[in-house]
Amino acid sequence: MRARQPALDFGASLPHWTRDIELSHMLNGISVVVMELEPFMNRVMRRARNELPADDPLYGDLETFVRQEANHTLLHRQYNQALYDAGYQGIEEIERMMREDYTRYLKEWPLRELLAYCEGFECLGPIWAEFLFEAPPWSICGAGTWPRNTNIAWSPIRSITASADTGCIAW
Repeated sequence: MRARQPALDFGASLPHWTRDIELSHMLNGISVVVMELEPFMNRVMRRARNELPADDPLYGDLETFVRQEANHTLLHRQYNQALYDAGYQGIEEIERMMREDYTRYLKEWPLRELLAYCEGFECLGPIWAEFLFEAPPWSICGAGTWPRNTNIAWSPIRSITASADTGCIAW
C-alpha cells in the first residue's frame, strides 16, 4: 500500500454530482460521518503500532495506513467545506457528535475492540465499490459533473487498495 494524495476540486460538482439527487445527498452524508472516523482509526492504528516491536513488518504498513487515512481526511474536510458552501446545514454538529463518540470509544474500549471496529469499516470499501461500479441501478458515470467529483470514486477505491493490502476479504 502507498499513501496517495490526489488534488481534487469539489466546488464545481457539489452538492448534486449525479442525476439522482437523492443518491447525491445520501453519499454526501457519508462524507460527513467518515470525516471523524478516519482520525479515530489513525489513533487506533498508532496505539496498535506502539504495541509492536519496531522491527515488526506490520509497523511500516501501519505507518502507511495512517498517512493514507490522513490524506483522505483532508479530502473529506475539503468535500465537507464544499457541502457547507452549497448550503448544507448542521454538518458541524454531526461531526462534533461523531468526534465525541470516537473520543469515548478510545477511552472505554480495549485495543482489540477498537481494531475490530476499524476492520469492520475497512471491509465495507469493496462492498461500496461493487455497489457503485458493478451495474449500479443509476447512471453515475452519465452525470455531467461526475469526473470532477472523483472523491466519490476515490473513497471506495482507496478502501479496496487498503483492504487488499491488509488481507480483508469482504465477500
